[in-house]
Amino acid sequence: VVAMTVIFEEATHRIKHYLSEHNSMFAAKLFNQVLQELAILGFVALCFFAFSTAGGFDVLNRKIFGTAHGGHHDFHGPWDGHTIPELGVMFEQLHFVLFNIMVLYIATFVWLFWIIRRTVSKWRLWEQVPPQKITAMYKAGDRTQLADA
Repeated sequence: VVAMTVIFEEATHRIKHYLSEHNSMFAAKLFNQVLQELAILGFVALCFFAFSTAGGFDVLNRKIFGTAHGGHHDFHGPWDGHTIPELGVMFEQLHFVLFNIMVLYIATFVWLFWIIRRTVSKWRLWEQVPPQKITAMYKAGDRTQLADA
């Protein structure tokens, strides 16, 4: 866990440094927003983990579903030969869903950022092409040169 934290911190530091070197304030704001969203998801996961570890799901599970085996056993882990609380299983499913949302969020951010950078570089190239050349290519019906210009 410590190694993963160090790697994550080093990666975020390098990305922030890269964005500041290339004067990309828009990208830096987007990246900071992604980090904030990850922090929120991490906080929610931590709260659920703390609640689960403190036995909160066991208590809620007994109140909602009753006790296991006709009321003479508490819910324990499978290593004791007992059943796992239903809400504990739901928590694990929620945990995986939150993790997948985080991965999807990061992948979407990277994909959209790549599209934005590509579009911006294409617009910068277009800004350097004289308007007369663009008009001539358009009138000639040569769409391939328009895309490459």
